Amino acid sequence: YTHIEPKDLHKKLREDKEEKKNEDLKNLIDQLIEQQKLTMKVLEAITERIKE
Repeated sequence: YTHIEPKDLHKKLREDKEEKKNEDLKNLIDQLIEQQKLTMKVLEAITERIKE
């Protein structure tokens, strides 16, 4: 067990939290992009249907 100074621990926790936040944000953006692609496909399908 290594001794960590409270302020260092706090800093480490903050960095971990920041990293997690960035990861979550990245995942959210990826999800939004996927949804967007799906929406475009649906729109294209509807447009094709209307044209027929």
